[in-house]
Amino acid sequence: MIMYGGILGRVNFQQLFFLTFWAMLFWGFNTAFVTQKLQTVDVGGGFVVHSFGGYFGIAATYFFQPERANHSKNQKSSYQSNYISALGTFVLWIFWPSYNAAMCTGNMQLRSMMNTAISLFGSVMGTACHARILFGKLEMVTMLNATLAGAVMIGPSVDIITNPGVTLLIGLFAGLTCSMGFEKLTPFLQKTIRLQDTCGIHKC
Repeated sequence: MIMYGGILGRVNFQQLFFLTFWAMLFWGFNTAFVTQKLQTVDVGGGFVVHSFGGYFGIAATYFFQPERANHSKNQKSSYQSNYISALGTFVLWIFWPSYNAAMCTGNMQLRSMMNTAISLFGSVMGTACHARILFGKLEMVTMLNATLAGAVMIGPSVDIITNPGVTLLIGLFAGLTCSMGFEKLTPFLQKTIRLQDTCGIHKC
């Protein structure tokens, strides 16, 4: 699903099927390398799920009609799309703590859920501050794109951080950098290297 965020609007069903086949193959190799060769613990899937899916999808945009997105009707948001995105964000807010804690047991599971919730709160704070400074209001598209960044960033270490202040700072940093990336980095990369990223997966 993360991979699809980079190529939505520029591929057909056959291309999606082809891409999914290769994505699953390379995902297996990547997961084996990270968890077995590097012996990395990644409870929340920050490396093996989010980073891999995001950059695999971005790499695919260079091979699947990259110019098509420039003429897509999905280039600009609408009230309906923002409304549906808000509902999706709320659902993720509810279920992400349990996702990050799924592989943990006992006290580590409770700690993972609490850390995820605190980090999510921090990313909302960071995104809201950036939106108020940049736009003078809470801009919906930026808020929806960055308020979940805290859960992604805290994922790999969600079970080992014991200081809630550190967790809050991680979420705050994630919200700030993600919202800035959405407003500044994504348009810059699209202009300089023609990087197409329909759903802004690169900045998160």
